[in-house]
Amino acid sequence: MIKRLQKLKNKKGFTLVELMVVVAIIGVLTAIAIPVYNNVTDNAKIAAFKSNLRTIDGAIMQAIAGEADANIDTVTKINDVVKKYIQTWPDATGVTYTVIGTDAKVETYKAQITITDKYGSLDAGTYVLKGDKLEALSVVTDPEV
Repeated sequence: MIKRLQKLKNKKGFTLVELMVVVAIIGVLTAIAIPVYNNVTDNAKIAAFKSNLRTIDGAIMQAIAGEADANIDTVTKINDVVKKYIQTWPDATGVTYTVIGTDAKVETYKAQITITDKYGSLDAGTYVLKGDKLEALSVVTDPEV
């Protein structure tokens, strides 16, 4: 009876095979989770770009309506006036927001974003918001060339 108890006491812990199975399962779960996480963060960045462009476009419309007596017939002037209608101008590394349009045609003023680095599915380039999509004005497919 004592020998049986001693045998049971010596059989505690996990075998090497059991530990390897657990490590393999953790590896598979990690291999699935990391690409999903990267995709979600890329989509969040793109959604933030779109939201910032919508905000700037709204500020442009407010500036045109609110500053009707001011002479905002150039893109430089509208850029200065729009900043009064936005509490904080969006700022991110590798990203620049500006207002574009045709001088003397206020209805053509629009926000644009210039991206210097690739962000997920977006190549480096200049984009404007068309509906709910980012439309490329110019794209740099390989910025190092």
